[in-house]
Amino acid sequence: MAFSTLLVTLTVSGVLGQNEWGVTYTRERICALKGSSVDMRCTYSYPTGHSVQKAFWFINWDPWDPKDLSLVPEYSGRVEYRGNLNRTCRTFRIKQLRESDSQTYYFRFLTDKADGNFAGKSGVSLTVTALQVRVNPGSVTEGQSVTLTCNTTCTLTGSPVFTWYRNGSPLSFTTQRHQLTASSEDGGTYSCAVNGSELLPSPAVALTVT
Repeated sequence: MAFSTLLVTLTVSGVLGQNEWGVTYTRERICALKGSSVDMRCTYSYPTGHSVQKAFWFINWDPWDPKDLSLVPEYSGRVEYRGNLNRTCRTFRIKQLRESDSQTYYFRFLTDKADGNFAGKSGVSLTVTALQVRVNPGSVTEGQSVTLTCNTTCTLTGSPVFTWYRNGSPLSFTTQRHQLTASSEDGGTYSCAVNGSELLPSPAVALTVT
C-alpha cells in the first residue's frame, strides 16, 4: 500500500550566529493523518572549530541520555534520516504514522569536542489524527438540510483539500464541511479523504432519506 507524505519545511526565523549553539524549529506544531508520512526539518548552529559527528531526533526530553529514534523498537523500520550535517538538521521522516506517534520530537547534534553537543528544547509537537465522517442528522425526509463534516482531532497542516464519496463514488465538493438539501438520490454511505491521501479514507457513515 502506498502512503502519502506531508512535507513540512522548517525554515529559520532569524539568523543563528555562527559562534552560538542553537536549534531553530519554525513550525513547532504538526497535525498529520494516521497512516501517512511526515518529514521534520530544522536549522542549527555551533561555534567555529567544531565538527559535527552525529545528529538525530529523539522524544521524551532528556538531553543527557536521549535515544536515537532509529534505534527504538516502536519506530524501527518506520523512520529514516535524509541529508547531510552542514548546519541543516537531517530530514527526519516517520512513515506509516500511528496515533501513538503523537509526541514532541527534538533534534540533537554531537561534535568532535568532549562538551560539544546541543539539543533544541522547544521541539516539534506532532499530533496524529484519523478522519471521521459526521452526518447530521443521519435520517431525514426529502427537502431537509443535512450537514456533512469530515472531522479530525486537530487542524491538518498544509490547508488540505478534501475528497468526498457517496457509495464509493467521488462527489464534486471539496470542503471539510458541506451542507445539502436532501433528495432521494442523496441516500447512501458517505466517506471522505484528503487529496493525495486517497488510500487513507474515513470509515463510511450512512444517510437515510425517505
